[in-house]
Parts: sequence; structure tokens; C-alpha cells
Amino acid sequence: MVCLCYEVLGYKFIAIPFLPVATIGTAVAFYIGFKNNASYERLWEARKIWGNIINSSRTFGVWVSNWVNDEKGTDAELQKIKQELIYRHLAYINVLRTQLRKTSVWKGRDYHKISSNTTGESLDEMYQKSIKFIAENFLNEQEKEEVPSKTNKATYLLQEQSAQLTDLKRNGLLTEFEHSDIEKMIQAFYDHQGAAERIKTFPFPRQYGFFSQVFVSIFMLLLPFGLVSVIADQSSVWITIPASVLISWIFQTMENVGDASENPFENGINDIPLSAICRTIEIDLKEMLHESNIPEKLQPVNDVLM
Repeated sequence: MVCLCYEVLGYKFIAIPFLPVATIGTAVAFYIGFKNNASYERLWEARKIWGNIINSSRTFGVWVSNWVNDEKGTDAELQKIKQELIYRHLAYINVLRTQLRKTSVWKGRDYHKISSNTTGESLDEMYQKSIKFIAENFLNEQEKEEVPSKTNKATYLLQEQSAQLTDLKRNGLLTEFEHSDIEKMIQAFYDHQGAAERIKTFPFPRQYGFFSQVFVSIFMLLLPFGLVSVIADQSSVWITIPASVLISWIFQTMENVGDASENPFENGINDIPLSAICRTIEIDLKEMLHESNIPEKLQPVNDVLM
């Protein structure tokens, strides 16, 4: 429309000096850069948190496998205790994964999200179904009954883990020093969980996200008015069209990149692959138990690893 008005209708007055447009573009670029850096920091911190969960889980598995040992119990009884502790931990990381992905605390753009919902179920129904599946596969009968009623199910599982470890110490299956160290590991999981919940429950400040899109839109609107006379003086005025489209696409893409990484637990294609991480931990810990039913690693689907 700008090119038509300028070239065909002769409305030369619609052209504006390019300098103020370029100044706005520079300011918008700095603003988007700040937003994208802050968004990436949230994404990278979330990945480091789950990296720490992987390392702590392996350490927990090794300690349980090597420390829970005493002449008072048979090999079968000790193996059952070890399996219960490790399976409860597997339930914990999967419940935490499910809780982090359950719902959004704010309504943002969801162009980057993917959904595994092909049955028409609501998010809450899918969440309850996932919790039931985790409980059936990893928890004992009592915990299967109690977990669904808990508000923070992951916290409850860590509490149960600590209670059983305390009983093992009282029964002589863990020494004072071993119990103290392994309880510190429980505390570490609380710290990791709290850090992940902080990112989940405190979204990227909306004033930054909202005005970033506003500034980009203003710049894209003014851009052809600033380019049309500059390009017309050098060559065909119609080159303004592809030039405006290309520059606008670059700025809008930079804006979208920040949106796609600011909340890393939202089931986005660029988010933390929590399911793959939990499967990796499950493989490692089950191998420590010398089990035969070791699951396969999750593979990317359409180049996306969830």
C-alpha cells in the first residue's frame, strides 16, 4: 500500500526520514536482545536444575545399592528394600515432571507448543491419568492410595523416602553417618524441586514480553514509510516490498525466539526434555538394581525430544 500510494498515486508526502525509523529499530533490537538473554537464562537454569537431578539421582542410587546392607536380613529382603527406595525415587522424578508440565500459570502465545492429547481429554484429566500410571508402576499399595489426594505429590514422596530411611537407620541397616549423608541428598532434591517450581510459578515478567511485541509491531509498521523514499532514490521503488518483508521477518523471528524459551516447562518443542531425562534416570537406576526389564531410551519424534 505504501509503494502504491507513493509511486502510483504520487503521495510523496507519506515518506518519512529513515533516521528516526533506524533509531527505533536500534532501540528495539537492544530491547529484544535483553529479553532473549533473560529468556535463555531461564531455559539454561532449568536445564542445569535437571542436570543436577540426574547427578543426584545416580548418587542416590549408588548409595542405596551399596549402603543398605546388613547381616540381619536376607538377600531377597534387602533387594526388596533397595527396589522400594529406588522405585519411589523414580516415581518422584516422574511426578515432578508431570507437575511442572501440568498447567501454565499465565496465558501466553502457544505457537511453539505441541500436544500429545489425541483423546479430547482436559489437561487435568491427563494429569490425573499420568499420576495413576506412575503410581501403578513405581509405588507400593499404601502410597498408591495416598498419592492422588496430596496437593504436592512430589513433596509427599520425598517425605516418605525420608521416613523409610529413618526406619532403616533405627533397624541397623544404615549407620548414623550413612543416614546423615543420604538425608542430605533428600534435602538436595527438595532444593532442586524448589528451584524448578520457582521458574514454573514465576513467569517471565509480562511487561517485557508484551511491550517487546508492541515495539516490534510499531517498527514493522513504520519501516516501509522510511524505506520507500530511500530506495526510490537509488533504484525501483518496488524493492521496498521485499526489503521491508525481510527486515520485518528478522525482527519478528528474534521476538519469537525469546517467547519460545522463556517458560521451559510448557511442553514446547524447545523446552527441557523432561520425559527423556526421567527415562535416562530410570535406565541408570534399574541397572544398579541389576534388573532385566530395562526400558529403551526415548528417541526424537519429528526431531523433537520431549
